[in-house]
Amino acid sequence: MTEADARDEIGTEQVEDLEVLQGRASDLKRKADAATQTYDRTCWIKYGAIFIPIPFVVLLLRLHLEAWGYYVAGALFIAVAVAMYAMDLAAVAKRDETIQAAQRARRAYEEAARISRCDAG
Repeated sequence: MTEADARDEIGTEQVEDLEVLQGRASDLKRKADAATQTYDRTCWIKYGAIFIPIPFVVLLLRLHLEAWGYYVAGALFIAVAVAMYAMDLAAVAKRDETIQAAQRARRAYEEAARISRCDAG
């Protein structure tokens, strides 16, 4: 094997590595977009499903509730709000993790492409 053959083989490997990195970056970008879309779509559904019914039931039953019923409804509302906030934090963390992974993959691809261009030039 001559030195030129060795250089050509290394160049082919670099191109294949770049293609792999680019494919990984685009896959992770699609996953990040899907995670963002899923979060955006389900966020308002979750909040609407919780924060509309409790006040609505209190409004409907306001003439039949005793004083303690308002305290129970308020405590239920606060407990549900805290639980929804905790669930939302977990969903945001998952979404942000996929976005950061996509950004790291894109930076790795761009850096490898830049190095490859410098080596070729």
